[in-house]
Amino acid sequence: MAMMLSVFLPTVVLGIVFGLGLRQQAQQEATTGSLTVVRVVGFGVDAVMQDARRTLEISADDVADRPADAAVKGQLRRLCSRYPLFREVYLLDADGRAVLAALSENPETDLAGFTPELADNYGGYVSDVYRAGPADTPHVFMIVEVRGAGLDKQGFLAAVIDLSRLYSGLTDALSEGGELLIVDGRGRPIYPLTAWQAHPESLRPEHPAVDRVLSTLSEGYIIYTDANGEEQHAVYRSLIGYNPYRGLRWGVVLERPTSEVFAAADLAVRNTVGVVIGFLLLALVVSVPLARRLTAALSRLAGHVRAVGQAGVEATEPPPDDLRERADEIGDLARSMASMVGDLKASRNELQARHDALRRAERLSSVGVLAAGVAHEVNNPLTTILGYSEFLLEDKTPSHPDRASLELIASEASRVREIVRGLLELSRRRHGYEQVDLRELVDRAVTLSQAGLDLSRIEIRRDMPSQPVYAEIDRQSLLQVLMNLISNAADAMGHADTRDLTLRCAADEETVTITVSDTGEGIAHDQMPQIYEPFYTTKPPGKGTGLGLAIVQSILADHHGRIVVESTVGEGTDLTLVLPRRHRADDATEPLGDHEPPDGGPP
Repeated sequence: MAMMLSVFLPTVVLGIVFGLGLRQQAQQEATTGSLTVVRVVGFGVDAVMQDARRTLEISADDVADRPADAAVKGQLRRLCSRYPLFREVYLLDADGRAVLAALSENPETDLAGFTPELADNYGGYVSDVYRAGPADTPHVFMIVEVRGAGLDKQGFLAAVIDLSRLYSGLTDALSEGGELLIVDGRGRPIYPLTAWQAHPESLRPEHPAVDRVLSTLSEGYIIYTDANGEEQHAVYRSLIGYNPYRGLRWGVVLERPTSEVFAAADLAVRNTVGVVIGFLLLALVVSVPLARRLTAALSRLAGHVRAVGQAGVEATEPPPDDLRERADEIGDLARSMASMVGDLKASRNELQARHDALRRAERLSSVGVLAAGVAHEVNNPLTTILGYSEFLLEDKTPSHPDRASLELIASEASRVREIVRGLLELSRRRHGYEQVDLRELVDRAVTLSQAGLDLSRIEIRRDMPSQPVYAEIDRQSLLQVLMNLISNAADAMGHADTRDLTLRCAADEETVTITVSDTGEGIAHDQMPQIYEPFYTTKPPGKGTGLGLAIVQSILADHHGRIVVESTVGEGTDLTLVLPRRHRADDATEPLGDHEPPDGGPP
């Protein structure tokens, strides 16, 4: 038996490895060739759109400080005739109303309901794709500002781009075959035109490659099975990667059936499999008589191994005593398995502890990268603000009416500088923990928030104990948390009929709680799992970064605390900070974000 296996097994293994290697090589070659095509297509589309933007910006400079007369209309008409990509060009005033057009005599009617905000789309100059024309072709608006010599905004130039003209030469790029697909930021197919006309809705739910290209900023490939049951090899490239600041949110996908990609390799694999099956059948005929002589002990040990894999080491007993007491190799194996189960149980806790430490280290590394960018962007303007505020304070007497405001500006600028410095030092220092009366901290947070927010129409209530509520905390970090929650509450109540903001403080022997309650619009139940994710926000564009609760959660982790969220849509939200009275010197643990407080007592 051993001699037979020593002859046949290497042959079988080498045959399988050879066949898989051929398939792997075919996949790599197909992926490399398709990536070259999608890169060229993506670069060409992005280059044409960027060139169109620059052309439109040059035209915007030419019409600046000029009246909207026939001469300007003629210049726009010449722009359309010389640049075929522009089907129409409109001149808008500063409020987004159409003044004149290159070709149309009724620009107000053509652009009824259009506002420049429709083009505020990841880069600020290309609108969403929409349908237009008798051929039902995809169009976009390209928007640039018109500014005068004094940089005052006079209006906009809005060019209508027919994407069917942009794609006219793409078919020639597919010399190697395959189906090229270009989708917009919503996943709608905008090339080829047949796909645009056949699929007006997004392809993301049904097309894995489309979902993947819109979920990344780079490129890659995926193998999936389509709706017809055919396996496809799809290579994708995101156009955002070409110009991350003013780029397009579109994606390019090139797919081919794997039956074409792996045709030659599959033939070699089939031949190899045939040889392997022949060897296996021969081995089976020879080994059947020997297989009947296998001992029941091996089957019992195999069952024990399956039990360990299915139930885990905690719920598994060692192998039976009669197996461990055997004096042959099976007994050695049974004793080794018993020792292994014991070692796994002993080391599980240590492995979990190291896993938690690794997660904390990864978070600190991410914060360090983010902090470097924040410091670079914030410190320079912050230094200017602080310097000028201190300069203005020099000639202000203590009774001067502006002195208090200037002192507040200087104080807050210094506080922001400390926050930026704290971000940079987060991964290499401990915070300054001290005993702080939380009532005083809440009052300070409200005062500072009133300086930066319009809280005049909000009723602010403080429900505080009569005695001081002390806790060992990092004053600056917790002040940042409270101001963040107050800001979020004020935004949530922007359109509410009742605007009540309540801040409560409570304590027991081990913990303290601070609750910020508002009567705003509330948080939908399906959004609850995402509110702690970085860069996730329900605010409109320009109103928030989505870092608020993520930073709050990180700060609470340093304090060994957590945040509890309880919200009802249309009625308001309660956010409760739960902190220990005394700071523990060991490493911070992952905070828990609960949606409802547990029964009985503070959350």
